[in-house]
Amino acid sequence: MCLPKISVIIPSYNHEQYVEKCLESIAGSYSGELEVIICDDCSVDKTVQKIEEFIYSNTFDRISFSLIKHKSNKGVASTLNECVQMANSDYIYAIASDDYLLADGLTTAMTTLLDNKSDAVISDCIVVNEDDKCISKSALFEYRHASLKRLRRHIADELVFNWVVPGPALLQKKTACIEIGGFDERLMAEDRDYYLRLLSSKYIVFNDKVIAGYRVHLSNSSRSEKYINTAREEFDNVNYSNRVFYKGLARCYLKTYWLDIHHVPRVAVASIRRVIKFLYITRTV
Repeated sequence: MCLPKISVIIPSYNHEQYVEKCLESIAGSYSGELEVIICDDCSVDKTVQKIEEFIYSNTFDRISFSLIKHKSNKGVASTLNECVQMANSDYIYAIASDDYLLADGLTTAMTTLLDNKSDAVISDCIVVNEDDKCISKSALFEYRHASLKRLRRHIADELVFNWVVPGPALLQKKTACIEIGGFDERLMAEDRDYYLRLLSSKYIVFNDKVIAGYRVHLSNSSRSEKYINTAREEFDNVNYSNRVFYKGLARCYLKTYWLDIHHVPRVAVASIRRVIKFLYITRTV
């Protein structure tokens, strides 16, 4: 089977310890042609040096590399949008420079996407720490306790109720990304908003096989206090604003974030959400 070309997008920032493994993993991940677009968002460590050394020292028949170097920090969403616009293939896959692909990971994801004639596929990943030790064989099931049955039955609703998607999970058509408006550059934590819009309007399938290593470490930007506080506020607003794209219990669940926005005590809000989630689970058993 001749597989289509994929544009692999790598936003990089201060990952000198991990970026080489990310780049090295790409060659064995896909049996088709790859275009790798790396965009460094003004790293202050040796990340760019590591990338340049890798590109200079390695040549692959089916893989091309290009590097964009920002002169100022623009944020992940802006970086992703820039790379999507540069992509020359019909399919895009984004992976952070501290994560890495597994052998045949993209081949598995693309085969699933094509077999189902879908707009995108969300796959499982392993979870590793800063020393490359595997701490979970499944980001979705062991690490974040998703339901395989519900992911297969109605992936959009399941991800509304259980936000469990690891970073390097999504392979999608470029047109799908463009048609939903890309990533919201006003947001620091852009992924939840992007997925809610994508899942509500495009045909997405789930692949339960692992395709990448999702790294959890103390220097993750998502672990900083500033990020956590901003992301919590963004999460509330994103969930509430995207309620209009959903129906039934999923819409009810997203509407409850109005209570967070208006500072209703989180204990009371959590109780309401547990009831709605219980109804959702019992209806999908």
